[in-house]
Amino acid sequence: MYVFDKQLGVHEKAVSSVKFSPDGRYVASASADKMVHVYDVESGNHTVLDGKHKQGLNDVVWVPGHNGLYLAVCSDDRTISLWDVQLGKVVHSFTGHKGFVFCLARHPRNGLLLSGSYDGTVRLWDARIRKSISSIEAHSEPVTSVHFRGEGSPPGEGMSYSGWEDQFVSGGADGVCTSSSGSGGGL
Repeated sequence: MYVFDKQLGVHEKAVSSVKFSPDGRYVASASADKMVHVYDVESGNHTVLDGKHKQGLNDVVWVPGHNGLYLAVCSDDRTISLWDVQLGKVVHSFTGHKGFVFCLARHPRNGLLLSGSYDGTVRLWDARIRKSISSIEAHSEPVTSVHFRGEGSPPGEGMSYSGWEDQFVSGGADGVCTSSSGSGGGL
């Protein structure tokens, strides 16, 4: 039986997303209060990151980098912020969506991010070069969910990584689920 035995921290408004880091050491939460909280599960230390977003935050994903750990955070202000967690500051702000950015996903093995927006588009971003590399008119209404195949888990028994994680899916308020893959079968 599971029991909640620890309160990690408190936001001033509704928590919209909470995720463990890939190594399980940290937990990040995003909130309508425009703040990101990062909790060190082992030490109990707690850091509040204020990226000066103009509106509430909707989702957060951990993005492992070659020189540290990053967080991508999306907001109702139509932006995605890329945080360097160790420095405690925003290192880049992605723009391009015409509506609230509601959801995020990270590629299981590289620096690619997916974002879904109220504008009905799914955008693919490269966090390594910090720019949008594709925009897809995916839905006639807001995009409510995006996910890379294999995100957060290794391939099943007998499967390999040979391109299968380049596929992604999205869901929208229009009741439609879409499945896409990169051009030529790879991203």
